Amino acid sequence: MEFLCSEEDIVNWLASKLEEYAVYIPSEYGFERASSSDELKLNFPLPAISIKSLFFPHSDVLMRFRGKEIVEALPDEEKKIVLTKACDANSLKVLDAVFLSEPVDPYYERRRKNTVIVTVECEQMCYGGFCKDIGIEPEGDVVIRRRGKSYCVEVRNSELLPEFEKFEACDEGAEETAKGTKENLLNIEWLEDAFESEVWDEVSRFCISCGVCTYLCPTCHCFDITDSGRVRIRTWDSCQFPYFTMHTSGYNPRPEKKHRLRNRIYHKFSYFPQRYGIVACVGCGRCVRMCPSRIDIRELVLRRD
Repeated sequence: MEFLCSEEDIVNWLASKLEEYAVYIPSEYGFERASSSDELKLNFPLPAISIKSLFFPHSDVLMRFRGKEIVEALPDEEKKIVLTKACDANSLKVLDAVFLSEPVDPYYERRRKNTVIVTVECEQMCYGGFCKDIGIEPEGDVVIRRRGKSYCVEVRNSELLPEFEKFEACDEGAEETAKGTKENLLNIEWLEDAFESEVWDEVSRFCISCGVCTYLCPTCHCFDITDSGRVRIRTWDSCQFPYFTMHTSGYNPRPEKKHRLRNRIYHKFSYFPQRYGIVACVGCGRCVRMCPSRIDIRELVLRRD
């Protein structure tokens, strides 16, 4: 059900949750916990570091060693509200498919449960973004769409409905106008016969294997596990690093940049959809904006009329 609210109404609702919940808001760099209502606003940038850092942090202590005793370092459960954009909200479907499928990852599960996702739909795509081009729709417990000077607030979590019933309902026509229509320009059928294509030589020519595309990507989830002193740590890893697939024998099945870049594209747009039924890309454009070599994934996966 959708309700007609002002920005002040929505901010006041979020502010009323500050004591019961940890309310996380986007900043230019990443997500920060709000400490007062003054920090709450609906017009915010897409942060460089995605929402995945809240549930799958860059560095995570898994275990501690105390003599012969091994202690699992599970994170505390936290009730949280996360204010975010449609692309990041959609990325949680990918991470959930990976970490909440059997065997369930207890570290991710603890951070993910008791979370309310509040998604503010973008009025236009950001530079380098292509979310609307690939049919990304807002996901979340609460979805907020601008309607003139007000907002249509779609409450999808039934537990939150009573908190909005005091507001006027959005009329049906306004709901459809606010949602709009999006054409899906995703073009990935060519990958079926492109494994040995020369396109991978061309696209990877200027890649420096820095891994920024995977670190900033909200759906990339590769990690490494190392023992350091008395702790076992999980840290983000990248399929774009030269030694990512290096075997103990010294053999590397992806020795060249073109092999690694090809694997990234195939994983997101072929292997992952085959396994989970969804594409592992949300069109946020972080990899486009931040790549030092200006490699543009849109040139590989979007239809050009």
